[in-house]
Amino acid sequence: MAFGFRMLSTNKGAMKTQHYNVECFYPSYIYNRLCSSHFEKLLSRIGDEAMELLMGKRSLFMLLPPNSYLQLTGRIPDFPPPVVSLSNQSKNKKQKMQNLADQIYSLCQRDQNGQPKSKKKESELSVGINKNNDPKTLKKKTRRGKRKPKNILASCSLMKMSFNPYNFYEVIPHTYILYAKDLHQRLDKYLCTTMTNQTSACELVPGISASSTADSACPKCQVKSFLASQLKPLLQKLIKNHRSCHYISLLNYHCPIAVTKAKLQRRASLNKISTNHSKENINTSPKKSAGVKVIKRLITKRRKASIQMLLDDYVLHKQVYRFLRACLLRLIPVELLGSKHNVTILLKNVKKFISLGKFEKLCLGQIMNGMKVSACGWLRKIPSLSWRCHLLCQCLVWIFFNIIMVIIRGFFYVTETSHYRNRLFYYRKPVWLHLRQLAVQNFLSKGMLKPIKHEEVFQKMVKGVCLGVSCLRFLPKKKSFRPIINMNCANLKSLPKKLPIKQQVSGLFYIFNVIKEKYPDLMGHSLDFLHHYFSFLLLLLKSFCCYFQCMVAKERTNKDLSEMKRTYLVWIHQYEFMRPLYFVKIDIQECFNFINQDLLKNIMRDILDMVGEDFIIRKYAKIFCIEGKLKRSFFYEATVESEHNPNFKNYIQHVKDKKKLGNSVIIDKVLYDHMKFDEIIKKLHCHVSNNVVKLDSHYYTQTQGISQGSVLSTLLCNIYYGHMENKMLKLDSDALMMRMVDDFLLVTPQKSTAFRFLNKMLNGIPLYNCSIQPEKTLINFAYDHKTYGKLPQILETEMLPWCGLLIDTKSLNIKRDYSRFSGLGISDILTVNLTPQMAANLCHKILKCINPKCLAIFVDKKINGITTIACNVFNLFYLAAYRFHVFILRLITKQQTLDSAQFFFRIIHYIADQFFKLVKTKMKQINSVQSYPLSKCENKWLCFMAFFIKVSQYQSQYITLHSMLKKACSQGKAMLSTKRKSLLLKTVMDGQLESVLSSMK
Repeated sequence: MAFGFRMLSTNKGAMKTQHYNVECFYPSYIYNRLCSSHFEKLLSRIGDEAMELLMGKRSLFMLLPPNSYLQLTGRIPDFPPPVVSLSNQSKNKKQKMQNLADQIYSLCQRDQNGQPKSKKKESELSVGINKNNDPKTLKKKTRRGKRKPKNILASCSLMKMSFNPYNFYEVIPHTYILYAKDLHQRLDKYLCTTMTNQTSACELVPGISASSTADSACPKCQVKSFLASQLKPLLQKLIKNHRSCHYISLLNYHCPIAVTKAKLQRRASLNKISTNHSKENINTSPKKSAGVKVIKRLITKRRKASIQMLLDDYVLHKQVYRFLRACLLRLIPVELLGSKHNVTILLKNVKKFISLGKFEKLCLGQIMNGMKVSACGWLRKIPSLSWRCHLLCQCLVWIFFNIIMVIIRGFFYVTETSHYRNRLFYYRKPVWLHLRQLAVQNFLSKGMLKPIKHEEVFQKMVKGVCLGVSCLRFLPKKKSFRPIINMNCANLKSLPKKLPIKQQVSGLFYIFNVIKEKYPDLMGHSLDFLHHYFSFLLLLLKSFCCYFQCMVAKERTNKDLSEMKRTYLVWIHQYEFMRPLYFVKIDIQECFNFINQDLLKNIMRDILDMVGEDFIIRKYAKIFCIEGKLKRSFFYEATVESEHNPNFKNYIQHVKDKKKLGNSVIIDKVLYDHMKFDEIIKKLHCHVSNNVVKLDSHYYTQTQGISQGSVLSTLLCNIYYGHMENKMLKLDSDALMMRMVDDFLLVTPQKSTAFRFLNKMLNGIPLYNCSIQPEKTLINFAYDHKTYGKLPQILETEMLPWCGLLIDTKSLNIKRDYSRFSGLGISDILTVNLTPQMAANLCHKILKCINPKCLAIFVDKKINGITTIACNVFNLFYLAAYRFHVFILRLITKQQTLDSAQFFFRIIHYIADQFFKLVKTKMKQINSVQSYPLSKCENKWLCFMAFFIKVSQYQSQYITLHSMLKKACSQGKAMLSTKRKSLLLKTVMDGQLESVLSSMK
């Protein structure tokens, strides 16, 4: 309620209130509403005290018909914070592991075999240990034979804690091992210092070791002191093993750095290595021939190698596992885990952890599955099974975070790539260091980066010329690197404190989006989203329709124009074009990196001058309920000052349907950002011209192009090349050009237009620093350039690929391009979340795979023929079947798959129904009529056939499900008409399935 008010000032334009010495410097709809006659009448009836309680300590809501509410008083509801997962690491290692002990608990007990405990064992949760560590004195039997704990133990909260080692919500993520900043081959300082000091042996596992200020009267300290006496000899043995472990020698032996040819030969021979080699004797030390001297010699050879050769020199997952296995077997005493069986279970989890994708996580249920808690000697005197599970799991978590992850981060640089999506690649640090040096030298030679000193960065930030410092990392591509700049990181302590750059430029993002919507011509022929291609394709048909109408009208003057239009549309669908269409696909070379900064600033200044007004950024929050849980989201929307509506209620009523604000509570934040022309220009200039990035201890300023990590990068790029199109690329009225950021597509019936456009782009546009990549250019006609020679040409039987689409240059039929999945496995693009809600998660993952690809251009009969539509739908279902199979392999065993056949069949049936419902809804929104040619029965039969073909490849694993799908396919086939039956069978059986999908793993 106080937002928008302040104490009286000298501002004559401020609105003075009647009763208090305050003024309203910003209009507030909530204040005006509370000053209405209704609340004055309420005040007169309930009095000042009740009104003060109502306004100050309660929340009032006003109904926004039909089903939303506007909050008038009270704070924005603050939901309880979620339980912090194991990935949130604190800087203090001891405090971090102590927090883990408090986080890992849940009311569910199981025995060592994973079975639910009996009621008799539940009474053991309140049993503790006394000073003398005598189990007989801990419990006393009552008359009924039950054991009753002592009062001092019953009052301890720690003794009442229960633990579920099979909790799927507590996980171990990959975030800690990604993107190591230190590229020296050494272990973490914490591991080195603690393991070289015997006095700190009991402090290695803080959650279960003794504290320095132990109170003998506290049962919690008694338990810790007992565990300290049990763990001390084991931890001292671990320290001794750490001192004698030659990590570098093991690393060079299992993960050697070799030249590229030797690397490829070694990969081919890895599959033929005997199992005896993988189970080497832990007492034998590797030879020193693969030591530091060999690495230096190989690195010296690599200085002449190209970036592409070095990118192929990564370490395989099996090699990383063998290195970690050798280290863990030498380092961890068997007595700490209890038995060799438990050691084997741990190593299996380590192997699984290494092979997981970027966003996948190893849960505690997987780590503890199969562990024999009774085998741990240091836990045998703990009478509570729940306590024993808790302590063993905490020890395993400590091993993962403070040994396994520290070793990986100390010797490998772990990153994903642009092509292989979520698959993680492990590079030896010397190799990655050399790769990064080559990448920096490449950008310096192109003039894109310029070194800058720390003092200069400090002065720029003090003067306000620089918004802050971003962090730079490199993402590997097939043949080069892509610079990734993180603008959401906090500034260093040695620099002036400022908000992250992403927050500072977020206002510009909302403003430029408003300008883009108000003046769409500024974007040129850019398409923001792929589904906009549908409307542009209709525009193409209409333009060609008008062209042929004029031509036919000259020959047949006595024919009605509407009849000619109808005739031409039929002509289009029968694929009988009188004249061929010429397609030109080109790709701009490094579109973000070669943007002229001065020209971009001038373009943006002209655009803002054209608008000629200041902007107001409105802020409000929405609280809604999803799946029984309250969630909160914030909205920001910029408006021109003259169009700003100060009445918040009227504004919400206007945008409620567009913003999907139904069934929610709306909260106005009252204080809005008011950005003037000079402020917008200053921020934009600072962001474009003074973008400072940090790599290790070196600072660089970007002298050319714009960063790809900014929220403005795509928007500024589209405006920049849109300006180039409007000024330099004038096309005929019967030609159509489309662009997705840097991918151009020209379609024209005039060959001269295609030649003129192609020649213009091949010669480049120096004013805009625009040049194209000839090797990525595709055309459907012969063209010989004087510099680049003959350009790649597609055959008449081939389809033109563009932005994930395959376009038939004759019939204009559209298919999905699956070539980007070439060389990938479904596991590289699928993230499996292990949660108890497996059914909802499985459906969500598969429907998420289908939804973005369920676009109108694939299923509309105005664009595609019935055969192409059936092929598109079948391929989508077949890709969903791949995801289904990988998901099942990750979650459950073969026996569980056989037992859950009925459940899986219902999921497949649900997927078919949801897809059909989604397609009908989208087509009705676009065409206002139903234009999806497949019936519900035909759609469901294609879904069943796709899953049946995939399940048939693993028939032994899906015996029951295979028979159920076979029966459903035969029943659906019998319901098809004769004409559609032959068409759909031809689609499925006669090679309509994409070859890329059929070769995926």
